[in-house]
Amino acid sequence: MRQIKLARLLLVLLLAAWAGASHGEPLQIEVTQGQVAALPVAIVPFGGVSLPVDMAQVIDDDLGRSGRIRTLERGAQPQRTADPEALRWSAWQQAEADYIVLGQVQPAQGKGGDYQLVLQIFDSYRRRRVAGFRIPVEQGDLRHAAHIGSNLIYEELLGLPGAFDGRIAYVSAQVPSGQVAASEYQLIVADADGQNARTILRSDQPILSPRWSADGSRLAYVSYRDAEQTVFIQDLRSGQRRALPNTVGINGAPDFSPDGNQLALAVSEGMDTNLYLMDLGSGQMRRLTRTSGIDTEPDFSPDGQRLVFTSDRSGAQQVYEMELSSGSVRRVTRQGRANLSPRYSPDGQSLVLVHQDGGYRIALLDLAGGGLDIIGSGPLDESPDFAPNGDIILFAAKQGGRNQLFTVSSDGAVRQRMVGGGQIQSPAWAPARP
Repeated sequence: MRQIKLARLLLVLLLAAWAGASHGEPLQIEVTQGQVAALPVAIVPFGGVSLPVDMAQVIDDDLGRSGRIRTLERGAQPQRTADPEALRWSAWQQAEADYIVLGQVQPAQGKGGDYQLVLQIFDSYRRRRVAGFRIPVEQGDLRHAAHIGSNLIYEELLGLPGAFDGRIAYVSAQVPSGQVAASEYQLIVADADGQNARTILRSDQPILSPRWSADGSRLAYVSYRDAEQTVFIQDLRSGQRRALPNTVGINGAPDFSPDGNQLALAVSEGMDTNLYLMDLGSGQMRRLTRTSGIDTEPDFSPDGQRLVFTSDRSGAQQVYEMELSSGSVRRVTRQGRANLSPRYSPDGQSLVLVHQDGGYRIALLDLAGGGLDIIGSGPLDESPDFAPNGDIILFAAKQGGRNQLFTVSSDGAVRQRMVGGGQIQSPAWAPARP
């Protein structure tokens, strides 16, 4: 069996250590569109040590919500066994389970962690094992270990990396019944499945544009201090936050450089808004653009060599890309009435953005070929962001008078809705865990 790298799997969630964080309402995920030919897989309840979290059910839920795998309900499973020798192949074939996942939770016995989760995947038609994994498990991190198991099964069966162990940040605006304006704003961080939600900031002022540092330890966002729009950076371990020094005008749309040492941001100057780089150590600012208009929504490329942003310098909002070494800028979108909110894919080869052509819909742009594929349904999609695996896009949209979170696969085949309290907006997907 493959031994998963211990450094990755022994991580204890940062959420558990955040000072001042409070529990938030978990999001409930609904699959609104999946693949017709989703792969049938059975996750059999695990044997071994009894734990307070049903890890098999967590994995079942993860894979079932993927839209690409159809899990077999426990009541329809012909066997409850953790012993491969006891598998009745014909019974599983009749239950139409192409693959069977068996698991055992065992004491760690000095191998790292408190326990060890042993997973095995079997092909019911070929009647053989196709893969096996050993995952170290910490007592206080059971769900995370189960999400790692989901990633491994997903990639083994579909050839696609999973993103089940990820984290997301978003803003929830609490609007009292009968009122129009929000009375409270909450900055929330949760697991990718909507669980373990933590409110890390409450404010009676709007909270905007949360963005993660590359190591997942900090969030930059925009809020207000002394009635001025201000960029803050908050450390998620300690809960401490610091306000960046304001220049004249509005400061907004922050984005961390990949090395975490710089922040790109938009700064207004009179009627114009331009982009700057701030060195987070010294506080020094370097101006990047000089335009009569509005340049905003910067996003660093994964290699830190380029920056995409939204600008109305052509008369309508379009997406531009800058080479940071030379300062040269090129326009990368021309289709539709407008394009905005660009974010690089993890490999830097494409962008996800909001495309306006009658409505506002999520779209993917191939940077090399220029092809644009619309994958959102609109009409009011906003704030898209890639998952670390590059296959899922998280975004906000208004439906039924409420702002909610949604995900869509990069091919548009799988869609999910993430339902929670309040008006939910400004989502951001955390980078992959180390």
